[in-house]
Amino acid sequence: RAFPPAFLTSPPPPPSVPLKLATPAEATTIIANQLDLDPDRHFPTLAYTPIAPCKHGHPKAFAFAPLHPGAPPSSHLFRLTCPHLVAAIDELERDSALIPAVNEGIRENRAAREAMRRAHEGHARTRKVLAVRGVEDAAGASGRKFWRTEKGLALLETMMASGVSGEFGDDVKCFHAHVADYLCRGENPLGRAVLDFLREERGV
Repeated sequence: RAFPPAFLTSPPPPPSVPLKLATPAEATTIIANQLDLDPDRHFPTLAYTPIAPCKHGHPKAFAFAPLHPGAPPSSHLFRLTCPHLVAAIDELERDSALIPAVNEGIRENRAAREAMRRAHEGHARTRKVLAVRGVEDAAGASGRKFWRTEKGLALLETMMASGVSGEFGDDVKCFHAHVADYLCRGENPLGRAVLDFLREERGV
């Protein structure tokens, strides 16, 4: 098989919520101030950021570049960065019974299953859109020979087809990932539900 794979050379429809290049100021805010990381080392992975900031003017979440010469490919497309939201969701997830209950509710409700399927598919389409933009750099970058091998291409195809947080179906693993997906794409019913709950019940 040739690199890049055919599915990366024919861009899918663009995401419904536009994503834009992060400015240096946004990158500094996210990487240094919100994540407490070194911007010089981590900026290459920060290619896109949502257009809607928080009430303080800072990004709530951002999108990784799936294929970028400065970082390894990753199935984790979006990351939540607002410290207030991260802390509030951490508290929610301390209830060990909550995520299993959510998964059971999704499995038992056909409409919920369908809504989550669409969310995962939309997430995968967005990953492919961003990957297409960087595929030429990835194909020609030094140290990327693995992604042109049979094993590498198979892994790349699996990664690109996966949904939120690498999920494929109704097995929710992380509320943070679904909230970040909703903030970046606007099409994740679970992420929206978690945000609504936090706003109405916790004042976040």
